[in-house]
Amino acid sequence: MRWLVALLPLATACADDRVVEVGVVEYYGDASDVLDAPTTARAGEPIQLRVMTFGGGCIETVYLDVDVDVEDATVELTPYDSHPVDAVCTDDLRYLMHETEVTLESAGAWTVRVHGRRVGSGPETLVEKTYPLVVD
Repeated sequence: MRWLVALLPLATACADDRVVEVGVVEYYGDASDVLDAPTTARAGEPIQLRVMTFGGGCIETVYLDVDVDVEDATVELTPYDSHPVDAVCTDDLRYLMHETEVTLESAGAWTVRVHGRRVGSGPETLVEKTYPLVVD
């Protein structure tokens, strides 16, 4: 019973108020490809896009902001994650997935940009990762 009482604050900490932030896409120098997407697609057909962020403990996915700019032929993706305020969470590394589907109506060379945060190697900064996409 003593263990149950000791673990109760950890279990309820994740239910407290949460802070929403732009997701981490570079973690301590790990600049893995965080976008899972095709490099080619067909105009008018849906494209599945998945953005991976780094998290852990009580960090959860919130949403993926998507902005399609037909004029500039760009798809801007910004993942958002949340973590509890003033909580003690486990210090494990997790990969969090943010998914969306877009349909691009015009053919040509498109650019998919993922906006996120870099943490761990130097000061925390915002970064942008760029991926080409050819739409036939």
